[in-house]
Amino acid sequence: MSKELVALTMADGVGPVTAKILVSHCKGADKVFSADKKELFRIQGVGEAVVQNLIEQKAALFAAAEKELEFCEKNGVRIVPYYDSAYPQDLKMMTSAPTLLYVKGKADLNKVSMAIVGTRTPTDYGKKQARRFAAHWAGKGVTIVSGLAFGIDAEAHNATMEAGGTTVAVLGHGLGTVYPREHKSMAEKIAETGALVSEYPSHYKPDPRHFPHRNRIVAGTSRATLVVEAAARSGALNTATHALELRKRIFAVPGPLGAKLSEGTNALIRDGAAELAYDPDWVLGRVFQYEMDFAPTIYSNPAGPIPEPVVELNDNERTLYELLKIKDCLLDELLEATGWTLAGLMTTLLTLEFNGVVTQLPGRRFTLSK
Repeated sequence: MSKELVALTMADGVGPVTAKILVSHCKGADKVFSADKKELFRIQGVGEAVVQNLIEQKAALFAAAEKELEFCEKNGVRIVPYYDSAYPQDLKMMTSAPTLLYVKGKADLNKVSMAIVGTRTPTDYGKKQARRFAAHWAGKGVTIVSGLAFGIDAEAHNATMEAGGTTVAVLGHGLGTVYPREHKSMAEKIAETGALVSEYPSHYKPDPRHFPHRNRIVAGTSRATLVVEAAARSGALNTATHALELRKRIFAVPGPLGAKLSEGTNALIRDGAAELAYDPDWVLGRVFQYEMDFAPTIYSNPAGPIPEPVVELNDNERTLYELLKIKDCLLDELLEATGWTLAGLMTTLLTLEFNGVVTQLPGRRFTLSK
Protein backbone atom coordinates (compact mmCIF):
# COMPACT_ATOMS: atom_id res chain seq x y z
CA MET A 1 0.00 0.00 0.00
CA SER A 2 1.41 3.36 -1.03
CA LYS A 3 1.99 6.01 1.61
CA GLU A 4 0.71 8.59 -0.85
CA LEU A 5 -2.77 7.07 -1.23
CA VAL A 6 -3.22 6.82 2.53
CA ALA A 7 -2.03 10.42 2.87
CA LEU A 8 -4.43 11.58 0.16
CA THR A 9 -7.44 10.19 2.03
CA MET A 10 -6.37 12.13 5.13
CA ALA A 11 -6.19 15.53 3.41
CA ASP A 12 -8.77 18.12 4.44
CA GLY A 13 -11.55 18.42 1.87
CA VAL A 14 -10.62 15.20 0.03
CA GLY A 15 -13.49 12.75 0.11
CA PRO A 16 -13.83 9.52 -1.91
CA VAL A 17 -15.00 11.25 -5.09
CA THR A 18 -12.26 13.91 -5.07
CA ALA A 19 -9.57 11.34 -4.24
CA LYS A 20 -10.52 9.18 -7.22
CA ILE A 21 -10.63 12.20 -9.53
CA LEU A 22 -7.12 13.20 -8.45
CA VAL A 23 -5.69 9.70 -8.77
CA SER A 24 -7.30 9.19 -12.18
CA HIS A 25 -6.14 12.53 -13.58
CA CYS A 26 -2.59 12.30 -12.25
CA LYS A 27 -2.22 8.56 -13.01
CA GLY A 28 -1.41 7.63 -9.43
CA ALA A 29 -1.55 8.93 -5.87
CA ASP A 30 2.20 9.54 -5.81
CA LYS A 31 1.91 11.84 -8.81
CA VAL A 32 -0.85 13.85 -7.12
CA PHE A 33 1.68 15.10 -4.58
CA SER A 34 4.40 15.68 -7.20
CA ALA A 35 2.11 17.64 -9.55
CA ASP A 36 2.55 21.40 -9.63
CA LYS A 37 -0.14 23.79 -8.46
CA LYS A 38 -1.17 24.87 -11.98
CA GLU A 39 -1.81 21.28 -13.05
CA LEU A 40 -3.92 20.57 -9.98
CA PHE A 41 -5.94 23.75 -10.50
CA ARG A 42 -6.85 22.53 -13.99
CA ILE A 43 -8.54 19.38 -12.69
CA GLN A 44 -12.30 19.75 -12.91
CA GLY A 45 -14.06 19.06 -9.64
CA VAL A 46 -11.06 19.89 -7.44
CA GLY A 47 -11.37 23.21 -5.63
CA GLU A 48 -8.70 25.76 -4.76
CA ALA A 49 -8.89 24.96 -1.04
CA VAL A 50 -8.15 21.27 -1.70
CA VAL A 51 -5.13 22.12 -3.84
CA GLN A 52 -3.78 24.43 -1.15
CA ASN A 53 -4.27 21.73 1.49
CA LEU A 54 -2.41 19.13 -0.56
CA ILE A 55 0.54 21.44 -0.98
CA GLU A 56 0.68 22.98 2.48
CA GLN A 57 -0.11 19.79 4.43
CA LYS A 58 2.09 17.43 2.41
CA ALA A 59 4.73 16.83 5.09
CA ALA A 60 2.15 16.38 7.86
CA LEU A 61 0.05 14.07 5.68
CA PHE A 62 3.04 11.87 4.85
CA ALA A 63 3.97 11.65 8.54
CA ALA A 64 0.40 10.68 9.46
CA ALA A 65 0.29 8.12 6.66
CA GLU A 66 3.54 6.52 7.81
CA LYS A 67 2.17 6.31 11.34
CA GLU A 68 -1.00 4.67 10.02
CA LEU A 69 0.97 2.12 8.01
CA GLU A 70 2.96 1.26 11.13
CA PHE A 71 -0.27 0.79 13.11
CA CYS A 72 -1.66 -1.50 10.42
CA GLU A 73 1.46 -3.63 10.26
CA LYS A 74 1.64 -3.94 14.04
CA ASN A 75 -2.05 -4.81 14.45
CA GLY A 76 -2.60 -7.11 11.48
CA VAL A 77 -4.72 -4.65 9.52
CA ARG A 78 -4.75 -4.86 5.73
CA ILE A 79 -5.54 -1.83 3.60
CA VAL A 80 -7.74 -2.55 0.59
CA PRO A 81 -7.89 0.23 -2.05
CA TYR A 82 -10.89 0.67 -4.34
CA TYR A 83 -9.04 -0.75 -7.35
CA ASP A 84 -8.05 -3.99 -5.58
CA SER A 85 -9.82 -7.27 -6.43
CA ALA A 86 -10.39 -7.82 -2.69
CA TYR A 87 -12.51 -4.65 -2.52
CA PRO A 88 -16.28 -5.41 -2.42
CA GLN A 89 -17.28 -5.28 -6.07
CA ASP A 90 -20.85 -4.07 -5.50
CA LEU A 91 -19.68 -1.33 -3.14
CA LYS A 92 -17.35 -0.14 -5.89
CA MET A 93 -20.42 0.75 -7.98
CA MET A 94 -21.33 3.57 -5.58
CA THR A 95 -20.00 7.00 -6.48
CA SER A 96 -19.26 7.61 -2.81
CA ALA A 97 -17.50 4.27 -2.25
CA PRO A 98 -14.55 4.68 0.14
CA THR A 99 -11.12 5.10 -1.42
CA LEU A 100 -9.68 2.65 1.12
CA LEU A 101 -10.99 0.03 3.49
CA TYR A 102 -9.06 -0.91 6.62
CA VAL A 103 -9.72 -4.59 7.32
CA LYS A 104 -8.76 -6.60 10.40
CA GLY A 105 -9.47 -10.27 9.82
CA LYS A 106 -9.35 -12.76 7.00
CA ALA A 107 -12.95 -12.68 5.79
CA ASP A 108 -13.44 -12.43 2.02
CA LEU A 109 -15.46 -9.26 1.43
CA ASN A 110 -16.71 -10.63 -1.89
CA LYS A 111 -18.05 -13.87 -0.44
CA VAL A 112 -21.81 -14.35 -0.50
CA SER A 113 -23.17 -12.27 2.37
CA MET A 114 -26.37 -10.84 3.84
CA ALA A 115 -26.76 -7.74 6.00
CA ILE A 116 -28.90 -7.78 9.14
CA VAL A 117 -29.67 -4.40 10.70
CA GLY A 118 -32.19 -2.91 13.07
CA THR A 119 -32.87 -1.00 16.24
CA ARG A 120 -30.45 -0.66 19.15
CA THR A 121 -33.29 -1.34 21.60
CA PRO A 122 -35.07 -4.43 20.28
CA THR A 123 -37.90 -6.35 21.85
CA ASP A 124 -37.51 -10.04 22.68
CA TYR A 125 -39.34 -10.74 19.42
CA GLY A 126 -36.81 -8.69 17.45
CA LYS A 127 -33.85 -10.39 19.12
CA LYS A 128 -35.33 -13.81 18.40
CA GLN A 129 -35.87 -13.03 14.71
CA ALA A 130 -32.40 -11.55 14.24
CA ARG A 131 -30.81 -14.62 15.80
CA ARG A 132 -33.05 -16.96 13.85
CA PHE A 133 -32.15 -15.53 10.46
CA ALA A 134 -28.45 -15.03 11.27
CA ALA A 135 -27.90 -18.54 12.62
CA HIS A 136 -29.76 -20.20 9.77
CA TRP A 137 -27.92 -18.29 7.07
CA ALA A 138 -24.57 -18.81 8.79
CA GLY A 139 -25.27 -22.53 8.72
CA LYS A 140 -25.71 -22.27 4.95
CA GLY A 141 -22.27 -20.67 4.58
CA VAL A 142 -23.50 -17.10 4.17
CA THR A 143 -21.44 -14.32 5.77
CA ILE A 144 -23.49 -12.02 8.01
CA VAL A 145 -22.70 -8.29 7.86
CA SER A 146 -23.77 -5.74 10.47
CA GLY A 147 -22.54 -2.69 12.38
CA LEU A 148 -21.41 -3.86 15.87
CA ALA A 149 -24.05 -1.65 17.52
CA PHE A 150 -26.19 -2.58 20.50
CA GLY A 151 -29.39 -4.46 19.76
CA ILE A 152 -30.07 -6.21 16.47
CA ASP A 153 -26.47 -5.83 15.24
CA ALA A 154 -25.08 -7.56 18.32
CA GLU A 155 -27.68 -10.33 18.15
CA ALA A 156 -26.80 -11.01 14.51
CA HIS A 157 -23.04 -11.06 15.14
CA ASN A 158 -23.29 -13.33 18.19
CA ALA A 159 -25.77 -15.76 16.67
CA THR A 160 -23.54 -16.12 13.62
CA MET A 161 -20.44 -16.90 15.66
CA GLU A 162 -22.38 -19.31 17.90
CA ALA A 163 -23.45 -21.14 14.74
CA GLY A 164 -19.82 -21.40 13.64
CA GLY A 165 -20.28 -18.91 10.82
CA THR A 166 -18.45 -15.85 9.55
CA THR A 167 -19.53 -12.31 10.40
CA VAL A 168 -18.23 -8.91 9.31
CA ALA A 169 -18.63 -5.79 11.46
CA VAL A 170 -18.46 -2.41 9.73
CA LEU A 171 -17.40 0.37 12.09
CA GLY A 172 -18.13 4.09 12.11
CA HIS A 173 -14.66 4.90 13.48
CA GLY A 174 -11.03 3.78 13.14
CA LEU A 175 -9.77 0.35 14.15
CA GLY A 176 -7.75 1.86 16.98
CA THR A 177 -10.82 1.78 19.19
CA VAL A 178 -14.07 -0.14 19.63
CA TYR A 179 -17.48 1.46 20.08
CA PRO A 180 -19.47 0.69 22.06
CA ARG A 181 -16.67 -0.30 24.43
CA GLU A 182 -18.89 -3.04 25.86
CA HIS A 183 -18.43 -4.85 22.54
CA LYS A 184 -14.63 -5.01 22.68
CA SER A 185 -14.62 -8.74 23.43
CA MET A 186 -17.13 -9.35 20.64
CA ALA A 187 -15.02 -7.33 18.21
CA GLU A 188 -11.93 -9.38 19.04
CA LYS A 189 -13.83 -12.62 18.37
CA ILE A 190 -15.16 -11.24 15.08
CA ALA A 191 -11.63 -10.33 13.95
CA GLU A 192 -10.47 -13.89 14.67
CA THR A 193 -13.00 -15.60 12.41
CA GLY A 194 -14.45 -12.82 10.26
CA ALA A 195 -13.42 -9.19 9.90
CA LEU A 196 -13.70 -5.68 11.28
CA VAL A 197 -13.97 -3.10 8.50
CA SER A 198 -13.63 0.69 8.51
CA GLU A 199 -13.00 3.42 5.98
CA TYR A 200 -11.41 5.59 8.68
CA PRO A 201 -7.75 5.69 9.83
CA SER A 202 -7.06 4.12 13.21
CA HIS A 203 -7.06 7.37 15.20
CA TYR A 204 -10.59 8.39 14.14
CA LYS A 205 -12.86 8.36 17.19
CA PRO A 206 -16.60 7.55 17.18
CA ASP A 207 -18.54 10.45 15.69
CA PRO A 208 -22.32 10.51 15.06
CA ARG A 209 -21.65 11.91 11.58
CA HIS A 210 -19.69 8.81 10.59
CA PHE A 211 -22.32 6.17 11.30
CA PRO A 212 -24.65 7.01 8.36
CA HIS A 213 -21.60 6.72 6.06
CA ARG A 214 -20.83 3.34 7.62
CA ASN A 215 -24.23 2.09 6.49
CA ARG A 216 -23.39 2.31 2.78
CA ILE A 217 -20.52 -0.13 3.34
CA VAL A 218 -22.87 -2.54 5.11
CA ALA A 219 -25.20 -2.42 2.10
CA GLY A 220 -22.38 -2.54 -0.45
CA THR A 221 -20.74 -5.65 0.99
CA SER A 222 -24.01 -7.62 1.12
CA ARG A 223 -26.16 -9.26 -1.50
CA ALA A 224 -29.34 -8.20 0.28
CA THR A 225 -30.38 -6.46 3.50
CA LEU A 226 -32.73 -7.70 6.22
CA VAL A 227 -34.24 -5.05 8.52
CA VAL A 228 -35.40 -6.36 11.91
CA GLU A 229 -37.34 -3.82 13.98
CA ALA A 230 -36.80 -0.19 13.06
CA ALA A 231 -38.66 2.92 14.13
CA ALA A 232 -39.97 5.40 11.57
CA ARG A 233 -36.67 7.30 11.73
CA SER A 234 -33.87 4.79 12.12
CA GLY A 235 -30.29 4.29 10.98
CA ALA A 236 -31.34 0.86 9.73
CA LEU A 237 -33.58 2.58 7.19
CA ASN A 238 -30.54 4.53 6.01
CA THR A 239 -28.83 1.22 5.24
CA ALA A 240 -31.94 0.15 3.31
CA THR A 241 -31.75 3.35 1.26
CA HIS A 242 -28.19 2.55 0.23
CA ALA A 243 -29.25 -0.98 -0.70
CA LEU A 244 -31.96 0.47 -2.93
CA GLU A 245 -29.39 2.71 -4.58
CA LEU A 246 -27.43 -0.42 -5.50
CA ARG A 247 -30.63 -2.09 -6.74
CA LYS A 248 -30.35 -4.81 -4.12
CA ARG A 249 -33.20 -6.64 -2.48
CA ILE A 250 -34.45 -5.50 0.92
CA PHE A 251 -36.40 -7.71 3.29
CA ALA A 252 -38.17 -6.65 6.47
CA VAL A 253 -39.48 -8.62 9.43
CA PRO A 254 -43.05 -7.44 10.06
CA GLY A 255 -44.13 -6.40 13.53
CA PRO A 256 -47.36 -5.60 15.41
CA LEU A 257 -49.41 -2.75 14.01
CA GLY A 258 -48.93 0.37 16.11
CA ALA A 259 -45.66 -0.81 17.66
CA LYS A 260 -43.10 2.00 17.49
CA LEU A 261 -40.20 -0.34 16.71
CA SER A 262 -42.09 -1.82 13.77
CA GLU A 263 -43.20 1.42 12.14
CA GLY A 264 -40.14 1.53 9.88
CA THR A 265 -40.15 -2.13 8.87
CA ASN A 266 -43.90 -2.21 8.28
CA ALA A 267 -43.63 0.96 6.17
CA LEU A 268 -40.92 -0.61 4.00
CA ILE A 269 -43.23 -3.54 3.29
CA ARG A 270 -46.29 -1.31 2.78
CA ASP A 271 -44.48 0.93 0.29
CA GLY A 272 -43.05 -1.97 -1.69
CA ALA A 273 -39.47 -1.09 -0.82
CA ALA A 274 -38.98 -4.37 1.06
CA GLU A 275 -40.32 -7.88 0.77
CA LEU A 276 -41.88 -9.49 3.80
CA ALA A 277 -39.36 -11.82 5.45
CA TYR A 278 -41.05 -14.71 7.18
CA ASP A 279 -38.68 -17.62 6.50
CA PRO A 280 -34.85 -17.67 6.16
CA ASP A 281 -34.83 -20.24 3.36
CA TRP A 282 -37.50 -18.39 1.43
CA VAL A 283 -35.41 -15.21 1.57
CA LEU A 284 -32.32 -17.07 0.32
CA GLY A 285 -34.40 -18.48 -2.49
CA ARG A 286 -35.48 -14.99 -3.53
CA VAL A 287 -31.94 -13.64 -3.46
CA PHE A 288 -30.13 -16.60 -5.03
CA GLN A 289 -32.85 -18.04 -7.23
CA TYR A 290 -30.56 -17.97 -10.27
CA GLU A 291 -27.53 -19.44 -8.52
CA MET A 292 -26.68 -22.92 -7.32
CA ASP A 293 -24.90 -23.42 -3.97
CA PHE A 294 -24.24 -19.64 -3.82
CA ALA A 295 -21.48 -19.99 -6.44
CA PRO A 296 -20.83 -17.23 -9.01
CA THR A 297 -21.66 -19.54 -11.91
CA ILE A 298 -22.08 -18.31 -15.47
CA TYR A 299 -25.19 -19.67 -17.11
CA SER A 300 -25.21 -20.31 -20.83
CA ASN A 301 -28.30 -19.36 -22.76
CA PRO A 302 -30.54 -22.22 -23.88
CA ALA A 303 -29.57 -24.06 -27.05
CA GLY A 304 -31.36 -23.15 -30.25
CA PRO A 305 -31.70 -19.97 -32.31
CA ILE A 306 -32.35 -16.71 -30.46
CA PRO A 307 -34.76 -14.42 -32.31
CA GLU A 308 -33.64 -10.95 -33.33
CA PRO A 309 -34.95 -8.12 -31.12
CA VAL A 310 -38.04 -6.36 -32.41
CA VAL A 311 -36.44 -2.93 -31.89
CA GLU A 312 -33.60 -1.53 -33.96
CA LEU A 313 -30.26 -1.55 -32.13
CA ASN A 314 -27.43 0.95 -32.40
CA ASP A 315 -23.80 -0.21 -32.48
CA ASN A 316 -23.32 -0.28 -28.70
CA GLU A 317 -26.63 -2.04 -28.11
CA ARG A 318 -25.77 -4.59 -30.80
CA THR A 319 -22.40 -5.27 -29.10
CA LEU A 320 -24.10 -6.14 -25.79
CA TYR A 321 -26.80 -8.15 -27.54
CA GLU A 322 -24.21 -10.33 -29.30
CA LEU A 323 -22.28 -10.87 -26.04
CA LEU A 324 -25.44 -11.92 -24.20
CA LYS A 325 -26.42 -14.28 -27.03
CA ILE A 326 -23.40 -16.36 -26.05
CA LYS A 327 -24.07 -16.45 -22.31
CA ASP A 328 -25.52 -14.50 -19.40
CA CYS A 329 -22.90 -12.08 -18.04
CA LEU A 330 -22.04 -10.33 -14.82
CA LEU A 331 -21.66 -6.56 -14.95
CA ASP A 332 -17.88 -6.84 -14.42
CA GLU A 333 -17.61 -9.30 -17.31
CA LEU A 334 -19.38 -6.86 -19.62
CA LEU A 335 -17.09 -4.06 -18.49
CA GLU A 336 -14.03 -6.19 -19.24
CA ALA A 337 -15.37 -7.46 -22.58
CA THR A 338 -16.35 -4.03 -23.91
CA GLY A 339 -13.70 -1.81 -22.32
CA TRP A 340 -16.38 0.84 -21.81
CA THR A 341 -16.79 3.14 -18.83
CA LEU A 342 -19.27 2.04 -16.16
CA ALA A 343 -21.51 5.02 -16.97
CA GLY A 344 -21.54 4.19 -20.69
CA LEU A 345 -22.26 0.52 -20.07
CA MET A 346 -25.08 1.22 -17.60
CA THR A 347 -26.71 3.70 -19.99
CA THR A 348 -26.78 1.13 -22.78
CA LEU A 349 -28.01 -1.65 -20.48
CA LEU A 350 -30.82 0.53 -19.13
CA THR A 351 -31.94 1.33 -22.69
CA LEU A 352 -31.99 -2.37 -23.56
CA GLU A 353 -33.92 -3.14 -20.36
CA PHE A 354 -36.44 -0.39 -21.14
CA ASN A 355 -36.96 -1.81 -24.64
CA GLY A 356 -37.47 -5.32 -23.29
CA VAL A 357 -34.32 -6.75 -24.85
CA VAL A 358 -32.32 -7.40 -21.67
CA THR A 359 -33.32 -8.46 -18.14
CA GLN A 360 -31.25 -7.87 -15.01
CA LEU A 361 -31.08 -10.82 -12.63
CA PRO A 362 -30.03 -10.73 -8.96
CA GLY A 363 -26.31 -10.38 -8.43
CA ARG A 364 -25.92 -7.84 -11.28
CA ARG A 365 -26.20 -10.58 -13.88
CA PHE A 366 -27.72 -9.74 -17.27
CA THR A 367 -29.55 -12.01 -19.72
CA LEU A 368 -31.54 -11.63 -22.92
CA SER A 369 -35.24 -11.32 -22.22
CA LYS A 370 -37.09 -14.51 -23.05
